[in-house]
Amino acid sequence: MIRAYFGSGFAHPHLQSGTVGDWPLNVFDDEQAAAELPRLRAMAAADIHNLVFQVGGDVRIIPATLKDLNA
Repeated sequence: MIRAYFGSGFAHPHLQSGTVGDWPLNVFDDEQAAAELPRLRAMAAADIHNLVFQVGGDVRIIPATLKDLNA
């Protein structure tokens, strides 16, 4: 899960992912929001990496690795 939040005492909002912590989030318009897509992808990729590592490297926790692409 990736969530956006504005914590009490924060100077600006943050994004938070399950395993990689908080990332700054400064978005004031649609263009800046679109520019956040690479950051969201990086956070998701880091979470997947960390979760696979936590289960001993078993990539079967990622459903796409089990899908039969020839079906």
